[in-house]
Amino acid sequence: ILGIGYGIFWGIGKLCATPKGRIAKDRFIFRLPIVGQLSQRVALSRFCRTYAILMRSGVPILQSLEICSRASGNTYIEEACADLAKHISQGGQLSEIVATHSYFPAMVRHMSKAGEQTGNVDGMMEKISDFYDVEIDNTISSLTSLMEPMLITFLGAIIGGIVMAMFMPIFQMSTIVTG
Repeated sequence: ILGIGYGIFWGIGKLCATPKGRIAKDRFIFRLPIVGQLSQRVALSRFCRTYAILMRSGVPILQSLEICSRASGNTYIEEACADLAKHISQGGQLSEIVATHSYFPAMVRHMSKAGEQTGNVDGMMEKISDFYDVEIDNTISSLTSLMEPMLITFLGAIIGGIVMAMFMPIFQMSTIVTG
């Protein structure tokens, strides 16, 4: 059973290493109820923080977008970065193309537009990343607090089963002795 489990785990890992497998994995994770939103926020936070740091460091925008696409670890953002690079190289703005991608929430769209209007894109991206970092921390802490009662119940059932397995033969011995 362990060998089969390891084989399945290894096969899924090899499948997810392919480009089509990564796309399928990201789509599957994005559709999961809580984990999908958490994954999206982590990817957006990475993208925004990396973009802000690179812009502040003076890295050209197209090169920054290429680095951000690899740093995000998400195929949706990689696709969006390719579109962003193409659109920006033709003279467009970041907020215009971000508005066309459904993966970016409304807050990212509005903050990037505000950053372009004020000339502080890197500062706005940093604020977006900080916001998502707080959201991620809150989500993880609430998930952890929800899991504690389930773990206690699970451990109680396991320990109860062990206790029953130990004392059941003792209780059955009294019927054998008297019978």
